[in-house]
Amino acid sequence: MRARSLASVVAALVLLAFAPAAAQVVLDPPDWNIGRMEMDRPVTRTLRVRNDGAQAMVVTFVTTCGCLEASPSRVSLAPGTAASVDMSYAPEEPGRISVYFVVSAAPAGGGGGSTSLYQVRGMADPPSIPRAAAPAEDQRPAPAAPPAAATELRLYYSPGCRSCERLIARLEAGLATLPPGTAALVRRNVLEPEAFEELVAVAGRQAQGGVPALPALVVGDRVLAGEQAIEAGFEDAIAGAGPPAGGPEAGPAAAPAAGPVTRR
Repeated sequence: MRARSLASVVAALVLLAFAPAAAQVVLDPPDWNIGRMEMDRPVTRTLRVRNDGAQAMVVTFVTTCGCLEASPSRVSLAPGTAASVDMSYAPEEPGRISVYFVVSAAPAGGGGGSTSLYQVRGMADPPSIPRAAAPAEDQRPAPAAPPAAATELRLYYSPGCRSCERLIARLEAGLATLPPGTAALVRRNVLEPEAFEELVAVAGRQAQGGVPALPALVVGDRVLAGEQAIEAGFEDAIAGAGPPAGGPEAGPAAAPAAGPVTRR
């Protein structure tokens, strides 16, 4: 059921690639076939992004796991121009590679845009020393909804992202050590269009601009991107947090249990 749901989301996002805004933007090559690679040797390649339309476009690349990078993550293209984006991939486990960049294309002057997926595929050979397996998502029980009084931590992730799964387990352990009712973790899957648009909106309010790499944690008006930044800063972010960025004001205080986790 989970695989069918993910396949449906992927199919829906791929169809969006043919919307009028995205039809102006051409990615060369149309996907990245790595072929066979060694686990401990990251690979890179350059992607050409071309604007064949009549209006200026802004193209944004969001990584869906800690194994991917894109530099720059956002390019602005006048009509008839092109830019280069350097991509890199470092596998987190051996086996078949099938990961994605989420690509957003929108007119520079505002208005309707579109979202599509850029696939990275291939095969990673196992390392000489086996790595510890990450905890499986399906082994965790579905939690209750977060209480209104708790500070909301919104974690943006993608299914199958091993660094995201490792981080979730560590955040759950960290939240359990805080006083009851301090914070609640809410998971947001960026392969769902609503969650991706929400992340883009949150990023747009940040002074540095650009959509943060995944996993990304939003606490109040603060955004932490990447495993290390989140683990180092989430407790300080909770201490200084106000209402969630883009979310409703917190309700009256209650006496909830510590650190629940909610999936949306």
